[in-house]
Amino acid sequence: MSEPTISADDETWNRDAATFGEVLARDVAFGDIQLPGFPPVVLRVQQLLADEDTDLHDIAETISLDPELAMLVLRMANAAAFNPSGLQARDLRMGVQRVGTRMLRAAALALVVQRLRSAEELRPLRDRLGAIWRRGVTVGSLAKALAQRTRIAPPDSGLLAGLLHVVGRLYVLARMHGMPHLFEQDGVPEKLLDRWSDTVTGVLLLKWEVPRVFCEAVEAFQKHGEAGDEEQGPPGLADVLLVSDLLADLMPPSRADYLDQMQLAQVCLLHEPLLARLNLDREACSDAIHTALNEVQQLRALFGA
Repeated sequence: MSEPTISADDETWNRDAATFGEVLARDVAFGDIQLPGFPPVVLRVQQLLADEDTDLHDIAETISLDPELAMLVLRMANAAAFNPSGLQARDLRMGVQRVGTRMLRAAALALVVQRLRSAEELRPLRDRLGAIWRRGVTVGSLAKALAQRTRIAPPDSGLLAGLLHVVGRLYVLARMHGMPHLFEQDGVPEKLLDRWSDTVTGVLLLKWEVPRVFCEAVEAFQKHGEAGDEEQGPPGLADVLLVSDLLADLMPPSRADYLDQMQLAQVCLLHEPLLARLNLDREACSDAIHTALNEVQQLRALFGA
């Protein structure tokens, strides 16, 4: 039997993948991973949120050092998605208290992504970065709805998990700007994103001192492709994230658009064991999609997606 031939495209892919892999491996080995344009105030906020002895005054005072972040927190505090009472937060301290620590992390991440997408050197990647971030917001909005329905986790935990699970893809894509020829090869950026994003996500979450429950949920989500739907132990945030990612592919563009119920039924049948863990059926998934549709546009506006 003759040896399989290696095309010129395969050789180019192997060479470029190896070169880019060396760059990322070096980043990971030295812990030198941070999204470009990462504001120092965001890292300080994350450190404060990780400290159980920090009070709201310290957090609000630190957030106030960045007017853009302070404005975002107040907008979130007064948005319908986080303020069912309709009472307006009059100052930053009140906004911080209403939003809570998980959504403060979401606000900080949203600011980082906005700065990343506005960076002049990353202008050619702006649309690709935006698509990744919109995916995070979409999955997060579904995870918020599913967490609320199943009561497995607080709704804002579901939203934050959805946002966090794409951070590695944002970093890997931004890192590619130094090797623009990668984008001239069909499918190569996507292969590199799939190869490196999980590892980079784990490093970033540790660097940002993200609570363990989110690190474990995102890691379990990443490993799911190898394990299948049959999981052990009680259902958790990872399961919510997994179902949300499946349903995100079915989300209509807007509330006015049709949800393909036949496609939804096929997905539910294919992943019946996973849905059973959360006590979900097709009707419950349909309700979650419509609940998310009621908020996703607002969340995209808040988070710059």
